[in-house]
Amino acid sequence: MIAKPQRAIAKPQRAIAKPQRAIAKPQRAIAKPQRAIAKPQRAIAKPQRAIALKVNSLTQ
Repeated sequence: MIAKPQRAIAKPQRAIAKPQRAIAKPQRAIAKPQRAIAKPQRAIAKPQRAIALKVNSLTQ
């Protein structure tokens, strides 16, 4: 009969562990916008190449 209270004590620890997983998920959500920020930089790089090709064609 003494073993049952110990099991009751163990359950709250599992309940405490779950919020930590919930806290970890927003960090992944924060990481995704960084990828979204990286893409415009590539979009900015492409016009520069297009301008460089035009300059090369003018110089030739």
